[in-house]
Amino acid sequence: LGSSQASQPSTRFRESFVAMRRVTFSLTALDVRMVPPGPDADDTASAPWLAAPAAKVPVVRLFGVTAQGSSVCAHVHGFRPFFFSELSEPAAASLLAPALPGSEQEGGGGPCSVGRRAEAEDAAPEPVPLVGPTAG
Repeated sequence: LGSSQASQPSTRFRESFVAMRRVTFSLTALDVRMVPPGPDADDTASAPWLAAPAAKVPVVRLFGVTAQGSSVCAHVHGFRPFFFSELSEPAAASLLAPALPGSEQEGGGGPCSVGRRAEAEDAAPEPVPLVGPTAG
């Protein structure tokens, strides 16, 4: 396989990655919002697989708490074409149950409903290691 420019991370991406540090917190809720692309945060807004630049891009908001008790709201940009977060089984069941067909709490929107907020009420989620920007 030959290497193409599209498969190589941009210099800006590498610089941003170096400037970030690891943040660990317990994920308690998440949602997805469609927002106008940021100037540097959403390179995929003009990705080669799109027919035209995107007017809005998805941003996943992760809500949680650190071991020290600080509240966290992490905005995740540029994750297309997919986003992955590891959850404990109880947390995953609690988050997905309302959206899955046949569940007692069936919401009918499917597990990828945009703009829908999912709450983990009964589960005690395990900490989820994330990479995020350092606080100035």
